Amino acid sequence: MSPDIVIGEQSGVDALIEQWRRYSTYFGNLNFQLKGMEEQPFGALVATASFSFTITETSLRHVFPHLLATSGAEDTGFGTEHAVLWTRLLGRRLDCRCSLRFQWDDSAGRVTQLDWKMDLLTTLLRVLGNLEDVNYLLEKALITPTNLIKDLPTKAE
Repeated sequence: MSPDIVIGEQSGVDALIEQWRRYSTYFGNLNFQLKGMEEQPFGALVATASFSFTITETSLRHVFPHLLATSGAEDTGFGTEHAVLWTRLLGRRLDCRCSLRFQWDDSAGRVTQLDWKMDLLTTLLRVLGNLEDVNYLLEKALITPTNLIKDLPTKAE
């Protein structure tokens, strides 16, 4: 792997390791099941797979923190309007179709780019049953369209 591998909006081996640390810490029972691999032109290899994981309280707090709220001086943990989403997601096992595209540099003999696509939208639609809830959940989620988990905002943000 190239030391400056590009992964989504980030680069570097440390960024890749940090993303896998976040996924393995924030979600429960990760399972990656390879379905197939296909060579493509210009040194690319695409792997198709299923990626399954369990939504935990840590997932909700670190990936979907907008479900949490405080009401005045009393910290209830989450706003009542979001309690239903919290309850419907907590403990759910999600099984997402995904693909990984590895870009190979022949001259360096290393992978220089990793693109990961995961169909979280369809999976969440099956679980939540409507686009309004899925939109609300993903709109402020700390997961990017390239499936990177962002840092939690600080109090000043």
